[in-house]
Amino acid sequence: MLSKKEILCPEKLLKLAKAKGPIKVVIVNAGKLVSIESAKQAVDEGLIDPIFIGDKKVIERLAGDIKWDIANYEI
Repeated sequence: MLSKKEILCPEKLLKLAKAKGPIKVVIVNAGKLVSIESAKQAVDEGLIDPIFIGDKKVIERLAGDIKWDIANYEI
């Protein structure tokens, strides 16, 4: 990331997105930790149902490193 500044999503926008339910999202370049961590945050918030694009072994290792079971998601 270029900045260390914390990025906050407006509560009103988050509430609206949660009300719509999770949407399918393709995570390109999922072999990077920041991609996996970001996807996990969005899943935890009930915003997305991810589809990971990249090296399956790398993606599974990175998810395991942050203790996230991604067995139910497409890779």
